[in-house]
Amino acid sequence: MPGFRMITGLLTTLVCGCLTALPALGELYKWTDAQGIVHYPGQPPPPNVKQPVTVKPRTPAAPTAAPAAEGAPAAVPKTHVEQDAEFNRRRVEAAEKQAAEKKVAKEAEEKRKNCELAKAQLARVQSGTRITRYNENGETEYLNDAEIAQEAVRAKQVADSWCN
Repeated sequence: MPGFRMITGLLTTLVCGCLTALPALGELYKWTDAQGIVHYPGQPPPPNVKQPVTVKPRTPAAPTAAPAAEGAPAAVPKTHVEQDAEFNRRRVEAAEKQAAEKKVAKEAEEKRKNCELAKAQLARVQSGTRITRYNENGETEYLNDAEIAQEAVRAKQVADSWCN
């Protein structure tokens, strides 16, 4: 039964530690007697003391982003509901920002690909080789020099629009 003894010892230590900390949670009083000696008892001072002061133990303060201005009321800690609402708002904003960034990246990639295709088409038209296209009957027809020049102008405009 060494485990039982260890658990019992830990519980005893924990209870004793809590009991010794209880007086620290109470109020302290500060007063000065007739000889000028300052006293800090846990009980109220005698009635003949002129200016007793109650000293409360300090509680750890929550960290704040900025100190309060002079004369301004202290910041009230947010409730769990407010914290959850703020967290959800930040999460939605982050998701929207990420979606917008993905959209911009996708558009940039699409523009880059279209620019490459337009440049390749312009280079093909300007290469001097024979160019073909399909007519309304689905038959292949070869372009003459005037049609090739028109196609080069059109390909240059498309490349300029995608690659600017």
